[in-house]
Amino acid sequence: MSTEIRTTCFRDLYLAQPQYMQVNVANSQPRSINLPTLDSLVPKWGWIVQPYKKGFIDERVYKERYFVQLQANIGWIDQEIKEFLDKHDPKRKRTLMLVCWEPEGKFCHRNLAAEWLRANSPELFINKGYEKRLYKCFIGYEEEAMESEESCCSFCDFNQRCDDEVFDPYAEEE
Repeated sequence: MSTEIRTTCFRDLYLAQPQYMQVNVANSQPRSINLPTLDSLVPKWGWIVQPYKKGFIDERVYKERYFVQLQANIGWIDQEIKEFLDKHDPKRKRTLMLVCWEPEGKFCHRNLAAEWLRANSPELFINKGYEKRLYKCFIGYEEEAMESEESCCSFCDFNQRCDDEVFDPYAEEE
């Protein structure tokens, strides 16, 4: 059984319906809200969030660092999320809602986390026609619609299709 995954911000939580399991993926949350936190998806403050907020790194570097963090913790992430789902929705009938501060439409790690989870945890999440790829132009995972032949990496800032060969880190070396 797989779960659907969505994202929203704290400001829009009032729109959430009972079919959603809201979970915090930010370093903090408003005092008036008390959501459970998935610590494995919270970006590291000193290495990712603070440098970004101070303008020392841009969105591209933020993405790189966040995906490196996620990939390094893939076992912990899967375990924490599976335990959360088993506890709160054992029949997998509800949608997991990742919540953090940034308003809809703004650059935010919760959207990156949702894409990464769909691509890297297919046993937990509904993966609608996406495949996992790792490109040399970016040290991280890209979720790319299989039917889209002309899109570029969704995790890099290029406007043209990435011509780098697909690199599979799990392939046997010849």
